[in-house]
Amino acid sequence: MRLWTIGNVGAKGPIYDVKLAIAYESGLTPTFGLTGSTTGGYQGFADPSAASNPVFSKTVTDGSLPVLGDGTLLPSHGIYGSGTTWTEYLLGDFTLTDSYITDFNGWTDSPVPGTRMGQINVYDFSFAGVPEGTTFHFDMYDHYYSRQGVATYKFAPFSHDGETGTVPEPGTLALVGMGVAGLATRLRRRVS
Repeated sequence: MRLWTIGNVGAKGPIYDVKLAIAYESGLTPTFGLTGSTTGGYQGFADPSAASNPVFSKTVTDGSLPVLGDGTLLPSHGIYGSGTTWTEYLLGDFTLTDSYITDFNGWTDSPVPGTRMGQINVYDFSFAGVPEGTTFHFDMYDHYYSRQGVATYKFAPFSHDGETGTVPEPGTLALVGMGVAGLATRLRRRVS
């Protein structure tokens, strides 16, 4: 699976301390792999800067919600709480405006790079130790500074789920919204 993380850096400026939470059913003990990659020019999207590998932060099993840098809780949006475990990774700062981006919210077929500039980080996402049909839920969050120097803490207003064992036709892109930062997952058939 390819996980696209997108920062709308051109609109608000750099986004700092970006974090990724991967939520899943409690009782499961998945092993994740996240390796920095690029879009590979998929659908015309270019990202000349390859993403660095994320850093594992923590796994939370007590039903609590992810916490933004200012101490506010990420809205549960029906995902977090009792029965949900989540693992957090640190993605670093999004500071580049080297890629044309678009608002992926609601898009399901063929995205076209827009006119806005931002940063796209792509990760090869792998997992082990879970049964087929397991759903993973992805959220991105943290902050940018206004022109007045005030920190604004945000999360990607739309997030995305990916299910193990689901491999659509090549070229399919499943999306998650842009806002300040967004996510997209690209599932692809591996060719031997």
